Amino acid sequence: MADSKDLKSVLQDDLVKLAAARDELRVQIELAKAEAKEEWNRLETTWLQIQDEVKRTAEHSKEPIHNVGTAVRQLLDELKTGYERVRAQLKSSH
Repeated sequence: MADSKDLKSVLQDDLVKLAAARDELRVQIELAKAEAKEEWNRLETTWLQIQDEVKRTAEHSKEPIHNVGTAVRQLLDELKTGYERVRAQLKSSH
């Protein structure tokens, strides 16, 4: 009978450790989701800025659209990098 008590005790200890690890992972996943959502909201603002800038440039510029200013190009690069970060955060939270 002593062996069954020891086994029960060992299993209970393992279960407690696994529960702690599970809780920690749950918090980390929620934080990753929150970070991804926060990044997404920031990127949406950038998206709107880019659309406005491209539209304004196209309406008031005689240059071809491929000659869009440096500021717009920087916003585009920021948006691309941001999307990659969000994608990585979502993958790591699965």
